[in-house]
Amino acid sequence: MEYGGLTMSGTDIAAVLGGRKVLGRATATAFEFTDLIEKGLPHSALEHVKTALKLTDREVSNALDISGKTVSRLRRASGHRLSPSISDRLYRFARLYALAEEVLEDKDQARDWLRSPQTGLNNRTPIDLMRTEAGAREVESLLVRIEYGVLS
Repeated sequence: MEYGGLTMSGTDIAAVLGGRKVLGRATATAFEFTDLIEKGLPHSALEHVKTALKLTDREVSNALDISGKTVSRLRRASGHRLSPSISDRLYRFARLYALAEEVLEDKDQARDWLRSPQTGLNNRTPIDLMRTEAGAREVESLLVRIEYGVLS
């Protein structure tokens, strides 16, 4: 997958979501992700992302634009699938984290960057902007500018 000339593999995104173990198959293309999202990602993908990024329930709630009660309910519903809309937001979150990790070349730096206000995002945090596609595109654009050394 290409982002402003920056190439990131779908395998990187799949790894953030838990890989073959969680997704049930090797997934690397946008079409494969589309099929999984429409079917609903496994609940364990949410837990994997939460653990990998060291997110609190509140951060998950904010990032996915769902209530704290829904996060708790989803945790108790292990073995079930997430709705397509929540799956889509979770995929977007995983994709942007994988891109941040690629650009910043460090998992901890990528996690910290997502939580920190960024000048290039009008002093908003990437994690807050990821709730919408428009915000996610701004985060993506900033990461591409950082990769190519454009003043951000």
